[in-house]
Amino acid sequence: MAVILVLIIIAGSCAFFWLRKDSSPFSADVRSSVNFPLYYPRKLPKDYMIDKKSVSVANNVVFFNVTKSNSPPIIVSEQPVATRFNFDDFYSKQISVTTQLTNGEGRIIFGKILTRQVATLVSPTTWVILSADTKTPPGDISTLVESLKK
Repeated sequence: MAVILVLIIIAGSCAFFWLRKDSSPFSADVRSSVNFPLYYPRKLPKDYMIDKKSVSVANNVVFFNVTKSNSPPIIVSEQPVATRFNFDDFYSKQISVTTQLTNGEGRIIFGKILTRQVATLVSPTTWVILSADTKTPPGDISTLVESLKK
């Protein structure tokens, strides 16, 4: 009986740690090449996946795609928050804002730039921008941006 109890505890511990393992799409090289925390969606809409092969870094900006078969990708970019950047001015001039909210990570804006749907998250350190085709269901973009975590 004691052996069975020990096996159950070991199996439960292994399952706990396996389920909590870091599922970040960012390699150690990518994380160490930038000077700001990286975010990624902890919840994906049905049939979407993070394309880990699409992760790239250029000029201290990280890019990756969230994909679904037979659909245009949702493009995600992340960069450090510039200390003197006026987000309100940017939003009023560049984005047709439809919704604004705040969650535990920062301020979220939903809207459109030209023919693209966008959602942004501005944390104290990181600016995340999601850009999607107009055919992408807005609920899918919302799920992604609202589930962004470090």
